[in-house]
This record gives sequence, structure tokens and C-alpha cells, in this order.
Amino acid sequence: MALRRGQRVLERYVVEGPLGSGGMGEVYRARHELLDMEVAVKVLGKTSDEELLTRFKQEARLMARVRDPHVVSILDYGYLEESRPCIVMELVPGESLTVKCNREGILPWPVAGELLLGVLKGLSAVHAAGIIHRDLKPSNIIQAEDGLVKLIDFGVALSSTGPDGRITLKNHTMGTPDYMAPEQLLGQATDARTDLYAAAVVFHELVSGVVPFGDGSVSDLYRRTEEVPPPPKTPRSRPALPTKLLEVLAHALDPEPDRRPADAAQLRALFEGALWVDRAEARSSKVTAEIPSTKLPSVPPDELPTPVRTVRYLIVARIPPSRLLRREERAWLSSLVSASGRGYVLGAQLWFALQAHAGLPQACVRSAEAVLLALQERYGDTHVAEARLVSAGFTLSAGAFSGSTPFPQPLQGMLVELAARNRE
Repeated sequence: MALRRGQRVLERYVVEGPLGSGGMGEVYRARHELLDMEVAVKVLGKTSDEELLTRFKQEARLMARVRDPHVVSILDYGYLEESRPCIVMELVPGESLTVKCNREGILPWPVAGELLLGVLKGLSAVHAAGIIHRDLKPSNIIQAEDGLVKLIDFGVALSSTGPDGRITLKNHTMGTPDYMAPEQLLGQATDARTDLYAAAVVFHELVSGVVPFGDGSVSDLYRRTEEVPPPPKTPRSRPALPTKLLEVLAHALDPEPDRRPADAAQLRALFEGALWVDRAEARSSKVTAEIPSTKLPSVPPDELPTPVRTVRYLIVARIPPSRLLRREERAWLSSLVSASGRGYVLGAQLWFALQAHAGLPQACVRSAEAVLLALQERYGDTHVAEARLVSAGFTLSAGAFSGSTPFPQPLQGMLVELAARNRE
């Protein structure tokens, strides 16, 4: 039985409307009466199936173990009439990666890479809590309006810790076949590396539009149990994936779990290092012709204090108001720097980003280059952008954005340069 608008749930949540449905029930938008806080309420459909009831309760218990910004939080659990269980979760304003890709199409690899880094941060927290997600796919990954990536739906997750601390459990084949690791397809023991395989499949799909071995046939589905898939084919309009990034992707998609990265932290480190390779490996001839001066200066070693402190690059872009005022556009901009920085919007045209890397100066340079490349790919000649190395103590205060204090000197200079370039 569907919940009605205005219906009270667990005596404190008022239903406002449906959000969606899945194999285990429906999800509704609701509001906590006393706190005036929006939440999501997941309700199991009417059933006498003990396995479904057990799985639903287990989903709530597993979610309660994890408290991390990259994983949706559970707030409450209880029963409706006829003993139907429900889970109350934080409501994340945003969209799934499925919706994002349906709207934007195939993503540039720097954007997809930033999303993947957020996914791997969430998986690190999930695995640290002794959980295997087992159903990682674009529809179970949300990008919030502020750009933060969050993992959802633990309906087929498992929990078991072996003697060595590794999550392992022999289980039936459950999940979504297109994103399953070989061992999961074959019903064999799964562990954290099973989720890493799925995360790599998601990245493959984001940059190419298809999953590996993606014609849907059973024979091709099971090819992954013996083969590393071929590299993803990206559209000509998108920059080609760097060689190093392809190597890391193949490493994560190895059919043998023992040959994959050991955990989410290791895969994240490998991806993060590969994402900021020399821009020359990723640029197309079109982009090369349009932005011949994107290469930024390296940081001279003698200018770095000992021990090395955080290195920061300030990026400023003037973007057409018609684009910057769109919520989805601001979310995209935020995703560019979610792994190593923070983005800010000022007025209807200006966007700032502060990139920071502690002890990795050249990584910061390459990170800033990748942001400029992605801006050029998305906005072309309709934008102007600058990047500049700033001091380790540089900050962008709330007072500067509100107008109560002047902008820091480096930023003032960059705004003058952007204005001059706009007039050219």
C-alpha cells in the first residue's frame, strides 16, 4: 500500500510525496515535524518473504555502521501498519549518476575521475565498517547539489570479517550483472576488491557510455571472468584518456581479485596519481590549438619550505551568466575540485577554485591544468580563465565574498587580467 501525502510515519515524519521505487519497496520525501527537516523514507512493500524482511533490516543495520560524508546516513528505523518496516535516511538534494549521464552524455575523463575519487572515499568508509556494497552502479551513486558524491542503497550488502580482517563471504549471485566482478558473477567468495571492480566499471561507463563487454549477451558477460576488458572508447569530442589512467583502469578490472588493488585507498591513490598526468597525453589536437598556453609553471624546489607545506593554486574563471546560474552547472564545477579543493561562485559570472596538495607540488600543478582543460572543453571561447600559485596560507574569506572586506591581492590582480582578456 502506497503512502499518502500528509500521512504521518513513525509519529514524527509527514509524507510529502514519492521519490522513486525499487525491487524492495518505495522511497518517499517526508519532513520531520519538530525539526522541520526533510528526509527520505524507504518502505518495504507488503510481503511475507522472510528473506526480504531480513535483508531490509540488515540494510538498516549496515547503514547505521557508517558515518561518512560520502555515504548516505540512516536517521531512524521502525514499523508501519501491518508490521511493514521502514528506513528513514538523510535526503540528498542532487541526482544519480544515471540521471546526470542521461542529461549530459559521456563525461570528460577529468570530471569522471573526480566522481570516481568520491566513490572510492565512500567505499573506504564502507569497507572499514566491515561491509561489501555488492551493487555499486550509477543509479546507486548520488552527486549532491554541492558536488559531493554519496553512495546509497545497501539492499544486497553483506557483512562478514575473516580472521585476517578482510571482508569475505560465500554467497548467492546478487546485484546487477553489468557491474559485477567475475567472482560475484560466479557466486564465489567476495570481498572489498569486488566493489573496486564495480567502481572501475562505473568509471568505464562514464567516459565511454557503455560498460565493458557491454552487448548484454551471456557469453560476453562471462568473458570478464577470464579477460581484462579492452580500454574504453571515448568520443572524438572528448580528450583521450591518458595512458597511465588506462593502466590503472585495467589493473582494477583484472578478472583475478588478487591482481587488483588491495583496497579502496590504494585504488584511489593510483587513480589520483594517474588523473593528473601530463596534459599532453590527454589533449586532442582541437584543444591543443585552442589553449596553447594552459601549461602552468612548476614549483621551484628551492621555494618550498622544509618540511614541505601545502601548495595552493588559485583558479578564476569568467563564465557566461546563462550557464553559471544553472544549478547543474554549479554542481559540475564543484565536481572538478571535490577531491583536492573547493569551488566558489560570485555573482552571475565569476567562479573561483582553490586547489591544494600537501607535499605534492607538481601534483597540484597538474591538477590545476586538468581543471583548465575541463573548463575549455565545456565552455570553449565563451569563457576566460587564469590559474596562479598562491601562498600556503592563502584563503578566500566569507567577508571577501560578501563585500565587507577587500579581495586578497592575488585575486584582485587575476580579476584585472580576466577583465583585460575579456576586452580583447
